[in-house]
Amino acid sequence: MHTIHGLCRICITARLPQVTILRGKDGYGFTICSDSPVRVQAVDSGGPADQAGLQQLDTVLQLNGQPVEQWKCVEVAHAIRNSSNEIKVVVWRTGSAAKPSFEGLIHRPSYKPS
Repeated sequence: MHTIHGLCRICITARLPQVTILRGKDGYGFTICSDSPVRVQAVDSGGPADQAGLQQLDTVLQLNGQPVEQWKCVEVAHAIRNSSNEIKVVVWRTGSAAKPSFEGLIHRPSYKPS
């Protein structure tokens, strides 16, 4: 049983996104942050993780079939670095509405100063 989301392995693989990422020349193309659970901090646009469908703010539940919900960021990073040429991650995704967007945050005044 998974402690954070209360899902078993069968439920996770059947219902949650599993993303397979091939290692590029500069790595997998994403950064992670926070501990227990680890979250995707950023995804390099056009990089391997982006092409595979990983998204910013995804929560990493499994890495290569192993539950990692209770792992620290440094432990997950070490496991990713030590992976061969491919990783498989199962993620918890809250939806595109939770993904930050900076479009429209810069507002120009509609008035002209005198």
